[in-house]
Amino acid sequence: MLVKIKVSSNGQTLSIDAAPADTVVALKEKIAEASSVPAAQQRLIYSGKVLQDSQSLESYHVEEGHMIHMRP
Repeated sequence: MLVKIKVSSNGQTLSIDAAPADTVVALKEKIAEASSVPAAQQRLIYSGKVLQDSQSLESYHVEEGHMIHMRP
């Protein structure tokens, strides 16, 4: 599924291919490849919640086309 990542520092929107079973840390690694922000410096926010690295995307009910906000 493609999820959209809104980068707060520059307003850029990234489209990242991720599986629902992917962990948040796996998504952060994919974001790091597509941006200049290392995974360890990313904070992902979805539906008002800070996403925890060990949790899966499906545990947060992230679906195709949904927007996740990233703050370095």
